[in-house]
Amino acid sequence: MNFHDRMPEFDFTIGKLFHGDWLPGRIERNRRLYDFELVCFTEGHAQVFIEEADRTVSYECVAGTALIIPPGRLHCTVAVGSTERWCIHFAWFDDCFCHREDLWPYVFADSGEPFEPERCAKAPEALAFPFFRTIATAEILPLLRRFFGAADTDDFGTKLIRKGRFLELLGAIFTTTQPRTKPGRQGGIFLTAKEYVEKNACSPDLSVHAVAGHFRVTPNYLSTLFRRNLGVSLHEYIISRRIFHAQELLKSGELTVRETAFACGFEDPNYFGRAFARRVGVSPGQMRTPREIPSVTNGKRQTSTSQTPGFAEKPHTTPE
Repeated sequence: MNFHDRMPEFDFTIGKLFHGDWLPGRIERNRRLYDFELVCFTEGHAQVFIEEADRTVSYECVAGTALIIPPGRLHCTVAVGSTERWCIHFAWFDDCFCHREDLWPYVFADSGEPFEPERCAKAPEALAFPFFRTIATAEILPLLRRFFGAADTDDFGTKLIRKGRFLELLGAIFTTTQPRTKPGRQGGIFLTAKEYVEKNACSPDLSVHAVAGHFRVTPNYLSTLFRRNLGVSLHEYIISRRIFHAQELLKSGELTVRETAFACGFEDPNYFGRAFARRVGVSPGQMRTPREIPSVTNGKRQTSTSQTPGFAEKPHTTPE
């Protein structure tokens, strides 16, 4: 008896949608989902790392790749090249509290927010996840556009159309005649070590040797692991996470540049300034200035906003 002979009665609900481009080198923070996420790639090349049992599994994603990430699994995405992604959060059985309460369906591992696995959406027993498949881009792209173009309203008929287009997309992915794609290389501690760095990035004691000592491996092994999977060394990743936190503090305007450097784990404010400018393109003082001295244009206060390099993906909004 196959899956279709014993297919349960699904009651799909659709949550958050995202669509956008990732620039090469963008590295997502580790996170866990409360629902399922269908991620479709229509351009470029990315790697998705997912925690499976006691190891990390890498999924090579190119144009036409469809990947369903299940709840509760630690994971992250890394853009190897310029990448276009379409993300649909959903539940199979209308059992996700995030959909009912319109909450974000994931928790970043370094956020300090506890993850509650007992609140995860239920998975169909007859399916194995992550589900990884490649489908012709010419087939999947029109389906994605049709689904993302469907308005999200309270009208009953419109809701049926939207759910129908999602089922059409899901059906195409599950019935593709192309062979099921196999995951790539596997590694034991990569995601766990990445999570440790993200949680402790602002500690001045965090270093390549400290992380290696924590996991009882050599610094060279760990640096090679990060460079192979992320394209940057472990030292560079530690600096990038500190710069990320520094941007948030500087935009708030609550600390001076010097205080921000120390708060983010830098022992030398001058080194912090050089590292920040090299990665962000502006000095720490320039990023902080808009908060301190708003300009006036046409009689209205204007403030500048900045965007983390490599980030170009926003929550999807349907046209009115």
